Amino acid sequence: MPEKSAYTFNFVPSRGFPSITGKDAQSCLMQWSMKGLLHCQCFSFDETFKKHEIKEFATAFFNDPVVRQTLETEEGLPHDCDVVVSNVPCTLLSMDIFNRCIGTVTHKTGRIKFCFEEYCESLVVNDCLKRALCIQNSEFYDLFNETEREEFLFRLFRHIVIGGELSQPNEDFGVYTNFVKNLYRELISVQKIQGSEELKIVSLVYDVRALSNNETVYPAAKTHINTFAYLIVNPIKRHVIALSHVYGIGQF
Repeated sequence: MPEKSAYTFNFVPSRGFPSITGKDAQSCLMQWSMKGLLHCQCFSFDETFKKHEIKEFATAFFNDPVVRQTLETEEGLPHDCDVVVSNVPCTLLSMDIFNRCIGTVTHKTGRIKFCFEEYCESLVVNDCLKRALCIQNSEFYDLFNETEREEFLFRLFRHIVIGGELSQPNEDFGVYTNFVKNLYRELISVQKIQGSEELKIVSLVYDVRALSNNETVYPAAKTHINTFAYLIVNPIKRHVIALSHVYGIGQF
């Protein structure tokens, strides 16, 4: 049974995410079979966040009564959740790492190249972009090194490109980069380095799973390469964003 924590949370419904809820964004998510399955909500907390207490923070979050009532989940949260939490690097301030896809996995026009169909776990991979993102022995895998692949921005991009169960991929590479750029900007907070015009990211990102009786219950009981959940903490504003997706058939 989780220990009591000093952390308490309040839902902040006024904090919107137009990058997901906007008309064009919803159209994209429907095409990618993610509409209604990609969730993003903001919560506030009054206590000082301490990085070394992230396990306690996440445990308190998933057991908080306000969170239990308002968090968008597949089947709700049981009482006395335990958590598995891991740090996700988040240092990238631009989309520049994806420029190397132009002319390699795409034509020079930005149209994504198709390839012979193969599988990555249960995913059908039939274009060169997905080969670069998902197939470890592909000729494009080395476009990104392992450090870059751990970055939150890369993970976010990969999640969106994979999509849901009935995803209809875009041929235009720019549709993906624009969507992810807008979403990333809304999720991540930056501030100027003192005495400089340079920016640094202040948000802290964590990959999370909530468990009950040692079984995963959030984001979903059934695991999948594109079922995920993150907590994105702004320790200055004392906000935490819960971002999750359950792989499946999205709304039409």
